[in-house]
Amino acid sequence: MFKLLSRIFCYAMIMGIFSAVTHAGIIANTATCDTSTATLDSIHLSDLDISANTGGATGSNLLLSGPYDATSCIGLFGGNDSQVPPLDNNIGEYGDGLLNGAIFTSGPYNGDQLSGLEFIDPSDLQDIDGDGNATDPGWIHLGKFEAGDDQLSGQYSSITSYDQSMTLAISDVLRLSFTCEDEDEEGFGDCTSLSWTLSTDKDIVETVQDIIGKSTFDHLAFSVKSGNEKSGGGWAIYDFNFKDIFQNEIDNGNLLFADPSAFTTAFVLGGTLNLGEDFGGKGLSHLSVWARDPADTVQIPEPSTIAILGLAIMLLTYRRVRT
Repeated sequence: MFKLLSRIFCYAMIMGIFSAVTHAGIIANTATCDTSTATLDSIHLSDLDISANTGGATGSNLLLSGPYDATSCIGLFGGNDSQVPPLDNNIGEYGDGLLNGAIFTSGPYNGDQLSGLEFIDPSDLQDIDGDGNATDPGWIHLGKFEAGDDQLSGQYSSITSYDQSMTLAISDVLRLSFTCEDEDEEGFGDCTSLSWTLSTDKDIVETVQDIIGKSTFDHLAFSVKSGNEKSGGGWAIYDFNFKDIFQNEIDNGNLLFADPSAFTTAFVLGGTLNLGEDFGGKGLSHLSVWARDPADTVQIPEPSTIAILGLAIMLLTYRRVRT
């Protein structure tokens, strides 16, 4: 009971800070989404060499208990989800980007925002900007992709360190690919069902080993928009909590994810997005991919999320370097 009351008190304090800072309304979850819309089907080792454009997934599927549905989801919401962080501040600070609580400037939620606590606990918030208040959710935008033909095309984001001294292009260390499964031979269709793959470069650790700190991403999320406002389209967000997924693997005898060496392992993740039920048969308009970067001091239960994509190793230090 004490733990529950403490969590409620913490949440109330955080929400008080959010309200004082922004005076924006919090968008309520309409709770009509289905977690089975998004799945994680496989994790493979990676021998991808991005610079040479060779390699990819190797070996067998490392998941023993998959496939996994999304851990949780929110939506459907009306309007558009396009709240992308500024190019020079994609480091997870409160107010920068959709999942970090950016305020909508148009559409049905104009002037409102997500809380930043949709998929994480208040105790997971960080003090990235060093102002003494742990209000930063830590979500990093990996890229945005538009539907077209049978492949999605889009633009990767970048990360710039807190002191603006270093920038890392996401495309230099990982690849995201999406294939619409319901297109015909001529490339036409509504793209209501698609597969996704996220691959990291095999040398991701060596690429940044001189300047990184060891930490991991503990969540991967897809913000999915279908249709358009005129046709009644909407958007929803599907989150994979790797603390839960990897712990479940360990509980079921998959000791690979308890091996500390996994922190320096490059992975290829794969899964599906099936929009039919949630989006009323409307096809994909676009989607954004997010990964949450926990603070170094956060104690994560085994398997410590193991470098969910090997991503960790590359992103966190760019954020931690300060003047």
